[in-house]
Amino acid sequence: MEKEISETVKYVLDRFMEGKIEPDQILALSRTMKAAFGADTEKEAEEMARQYLTENGYMRKGTFPASTTFP
Repeated sequence: MEKEISETVKYVLDRFMEGKIEPDQILALSRTMKAAFGADTEKEAEEMARQYLTENGYMRKGTFPASTTFP
C-alpha cells in the first residue's frame, strides 16, 4: 500500500519546484526527510517524492529528470 503524501510535504516539494531545484537534488533531499514524509525508509521517501514530481510534470516517468528550463 502506498502512503499518502501530507499537505505539508506537498507544500515543501512545491517550493523546491518553484525554486527550480534540480529533480535529482529534490530526490536526494527527500531521502533525508523520511520522518517528515512518514516513510519507513529513505527509499520509500524518495519514491513518494518521485511520484509527486512525476504527477506534477517536474520529472518524466522513469528515472530521467525533465528539463528544468522553465518559463
